[in-house]
Amino acid sequence: MNIYRHILQRVTGRQIKTVTFDIFDTLIFRHVSDPLQVFSLIDSSIFAGHRVPAPDYPSLRVHAEALARQLHNEREDIQFEQIFSAMPFSPALRSALALAECEAETQISVVNTALVDVIRQLKEQGIQVALISDMYFSAAQIREIFFRGNEDLCQLPLFVSSETGVTKQSGKLFLHVKEVLKASPESWLHAGDNKASDVDAALAAGLDALHFSPAIDVHFITRMEMALSPEPGVSGAARTLSCLEQPAHSEKGGAEYIARDLGSFVWGPVMQAFAGWLRAQCEAANIRHILCVMREGAFFTPLLRKYFALQGEDCITVESLYVSRLSAFWAGINTEKADWLEQAVDTLIHYNGYTLQNFADDFYLSSDGFGSLSPSVCLRSAGNMMVDGRTLRQVLLEKAHKNSARIQQKVATQKSLFLRYTRDVLRADFGDCAVVDFGDGGTIQHSLESIFGSPAKANFLFFATNRIYRFLNHTTYSVFLPPGGLYDRIAERLARSPECIEALLLGSEGSTLSYVDDDGEVRPVTGRALPENSAFCDAFLEGCLTYMDMAHKMELPPLPASQAALVVKRYLMMPCEDEATLFAQLKHQDNFGSENEFYVIDEEQKTKLKADSARQQAVAQVTSGGAWQKGELHWPAGVLATEDKNTVPRFMGLLKNDKQQAINFLINRMASLGWQNIGVYGAGEFFVALAPSLRAAGIAVSHLIDRKAGLGKHYQVAGYTVVSAGAALEQGCRRIVIASQAFQQEIKDTIMLEAQKQECCGIEIIAPDDEQLKINPDR
Repeated sequence: MNIYRHILQRVTGRQIKTVTFDIFDTLIFRHVSDPLQVFSLIDSSIFAGHRVPAPDYPSLRVHAEALARQLHNEREDIQFEQIFSAMPFSPALRSALALAECEAETQISVVNTALVDVIRQLKEQGIQVALISDMYFSAAQIREIFFRGNEDLCQLPLFVSSETGVTKQSGKLFLHVKEVLKASPESWLHAGDNKASDVDAALAAGLDALHFSPAIDVHFITRMEMALSPEPGVSGAARTLSCLEQPAHSEKGGAEYIARDLGSFVWGPVMQAFAGWLRAQCEAANIRHILCVMREGAFFTPLLRKYFALQGEDCITVESLYVSRLSAFWAGINTEKADWLEQAVDTLIHYNGYTLQNFADDFYLSSDGFGSLSPSVCLRSAGNMMVDGRTLRQVLLEKAHKNSARIQQKVATQKSLFLRYTRDVLRADFGDCAVVDFGDGGTIQHSLESIFGSPAKANFLFFATNRIYRFLNHTTYSVFLPPGGLYDRIAERLARSPECIEALLLGSEGSTLSYVDDDGEVRPVTGRALPENSAFCDAFLEGCLTYMDMAHKMELPPLPASQAALVVKRYLMMPCEDEATLFAQLKHQDNFGSENEFYVIDEEQKTKLKADSARQQAVAQVTSGGAWQKGELHWPAGVLATEDKNTVPRFMGLLKNDKQQAINFLINRMASLGWQNIGVYGAGEFFVALAPSLRAAGIAVSHLIDRKAGLGKHYQVAGYTVVSAGAALEQGCRRIVIASQAFQQEIKDTIMLEAQKQECCGIEIIAPDDEQLKINPDR
């Protein structure tokens, strides 16, 4: 049951008589990651002959709105026209810019048709339905710009803060709607995307409230993507609406719905971009047959089939091929080379997780003949060990040579079985097929060409590092996210932490170990699967497919690789807590066999990063793209995010002007100190945003302070009378929270100076940029 069915069920179950909906990011969505990106879409020709370059306009537009709010702070919200009145332009240019913004909004906005259908059903049931928005547009402007003749929406009562002068954030807009609609809070449901305005404020007003938002932390994700690149990127409409199409998170708990939203919101756009790139590659090379290497083939095969079907592409077949590094390794050995055995041993002992017992099994040996070495020792980490005065490698080679005839027969048998297997499953000659793998070294594709003795028509990788050039004289590759600095070395970053996505691509099948003749039919032998991952993998795939459906419905082209790389970069470096904690429940296996199982994030890794020095080193490695010890920290950024998702963004300086982050800090700090009654210094936009969180936390504001009140100006903000710092101190205010991200030290100095004048003691101040400052001026 998705969120739309959940609304209908909730209305029935709780005997709701009135339902109100937020508008933006609930009923209306935009094809940008952030609403502020609309300003960059203004037609640049408007600026011809004027002194403001077009690239500077988005910043100017943001500051003009802030100035308008300062100039008209007697009301809780402003009007659209007031924003342009604050610009230093002629009336004609202001009018042209306002019109251009409306046109841009029309072009990039989309109506949530699923919610429109819910509204229609509610009205048919006799439910009173209305729309409520904290927005500078008027009701008439919203109907004209966004509803575009939809009579069902145009006829609904619409309450907007720019006209009423009060907001949902303050709770007063709900009171206004209550009076107009004669609605009873006990039978009134409000739904919207903003946690503070649509949920906390609605609950504080006595309403029932539903958070109309995906389960995953989409606001953090888009904020960090914007911080990395302010240019318009992934469609926020397609991402969010595809999440909302799926089962509502209220229906089932845990990580399964996070995996689904991770597919829709994050990796769906990336994988659609990969599929679009693949299609273009296939068209250019006239490729008609694709082989997706297992185990990632469990993901890529249905993904590519879906994408091609949506594009009406019926000339390309997509099949899964059961092969792994291990199964292709033995079949791909060329025993005609003089040093074939040495090469085989050297390759195996450098694989992560390959143990002495594995070597003994593969080379028909007993694990007892290696001195004191434990059979479970990893050979890669034991490369410098000595056994009876010789290096471990020398001992391994000597013992392997004793069984070279058996091993040679094993190679011949596996090659014969593999060729028989592929003869039964391939729809075309290998030379006419393209082979698709996730990444990063292209080993399997190289082995396949060695086995067949001829090249594939193409070898495609999602990402690759310079390791692909090991096979430069034999195998060539085409790579979506290539090695090197083209996309800020994103491929190398992904190669350091492939577990952060591979665990969701492997499906429910084990790794291919070898091939056997089963009554004349060759079948692959697979290792232990991870059934505990199956539900997560299925949900993730479903999320990606749902995004592709939504993007196709909206006629959105695939992202360019550069934009997809940006999405992956944010995910790798700055995962939200939801993304990271999902991988604390996901197991992974090394794909060279299936014996080495581990949780991608576990308590041991968390413990390693508890110490400040270790945490700082991990942050530095993540941000610089430096290396860390594979096998010990699988995804350092993910481990850090389980404790604090802001660790890496804070280190990179991305939170300096993040208002919501500052609000969260202030609320958490007050809660830890037990503050229940405070004075607030700063009566501007920051306070208007802070007020709903204060109410939700049960924190009362005794005094709202601003320097303008000290200049003789008397006014109210959000229902609070603004007073000077001196008046607040005279009336006993001793705990003050600074509601500003600018001039914080100057504000502290102002309070300190006034406290010294009045000889006040015990003044405590909390500011966004610090912990706590206790001021005890001398008497």
